[in-house]
Amino acid sequence: MLVLPVHSDPEPAITSLTTEEHHLDSLPEGWFYNGSQYLNFAGEKQLHHPNMDSFLEDYLDSCNEEIKAMNHQIDSEQYLDLFQQA
Repeated sequence: MLVLPVHSDPEPAITSLTTEEHHLDSLPEGWFYNGSQYLNFAGEKQLHHPNMDSFLEDYLDSCNEEIKAMNHQIDSEQYLDLFQQA
């Protein structure tokens, strides 16, 4: 069985891919991008899109659906235990 990834600890590669896919998505009200950072009018700065949590959640949901389908396929296959004592 494959293990489902969780949002609490995304790999840097996943964050990087998600950033590349969504870097041109519209920003929430009050946010802008200065070419290197996302900033809001309160002075908050961040390197990733303000909606990154939502993007990661969508990506992980998609991955988890694929993994669940693969695990279901594996579970439904018949197999012969060659080491089973008769």
